[in-house]
Amino acid sequence: MVAGLRLIFVELNGTPIAVRRSSFRKLYRAVAIMTANILIVEDEFLIACEMQGILEDNGYHCVGIAADLPDAARYFEEPLDVAFVDLNLRDGLTGPEIGKRLSSSGVRVIFI
Repeated sequence: MVAGLRLIFVELNGTPIAVRRSSFRKLYRAVAIMTANILIVEDEFLIACEMQGILEDNGYHCVGIAADLPDAARYFEEPLDVAFVDLNLRDGLTGPEIGKRLSSSGVRVIFI
């Protein structure tokens, strides 16, 4: 206990840090999101690759890129945490359907 604060000591990327007990939950969520499995559903290849590069440069793990509903369906059984989903894909306005199916299995969906 330091100056009346309740601290939890954790290790983050090999560095020990002290965190207020009240802030631990926020830190845990941030770290959990940083290790999240992310799916990109985007039919424009250059945009999808740019998104993947940005995410990976910031420490996220991209499990793949899907350009339409059949491609995305291959990932429905994968352990996903977050999906960035374009609305209008090469097979039409199938983004909402993909988002609904992913969301029903607990995946956080962000429409782009």
